[in-house]
Amino acid sequence: MAEHGSKDRDLVQLYLSRSEEATAVASERYGKLLHGICAGILPDERDAQECVNETLLRLWQSIPPTIPRSFSAFACRTARNCALDRKKSEERQKRSGALLSSEDDFEQLFSEEDLPEEQILAGELRVILDRFLERLPRRAREIFLLRFWFALPAKSVAEKLGVTERAVHLSLASTKEKLRILLKKEGYIE
Repeated sequence: MAEHGSKDRDLVQLYLSRSEEATAVASERYGKLLHGICAGILPDERDAQECVNETLLRLWQSIPPTIPRSFSAFACRTARNCALDRKKSEERQKRSGALLSSEDDFEQLFSEEDLPEEQILAGELRVILDRFLERLPRRAREIFLLRFWFALPAKSVAEKLGVTERAVHLSLASTKEKLRILLKKEGYIE
């Protein structure tokens, strides 16, 4: 584990020094992982591969000024966001000519800077979710994150963890119920 952290630090250092080798090393070291994240969100293989390339570009553009503590986590989050952005863009194109949904209207009217209360609530919610995930048993946390963070289908989660698909569904139902109870207790839902 320490070796992995050391390799991540070396990779971040390549980015910080603006070495062209950074992207090649990141692709070699994390390309399959990034592709798995993108492919879990985007069904088209070409879109997934383009998203991996876009992720590598975004990493180059964001490091510096960002200096991630964990390159792998930062890269995974970047890939996930890239894939979600692409999926959202594709969905908007499919609806072209149609009225925007109220959520889209809201996003266009306000930027994050305009909504300090929303930022505060999102930060509080993030802390609650982090604590919730830390307290889950390891297997339940893995299932939850693979399904909802990495957007893998339940069948893929089951295969990856060597459990049945039914076990995945049962774990997710249990975890979602615990989360619902916690969010209700904290006043986020009624």
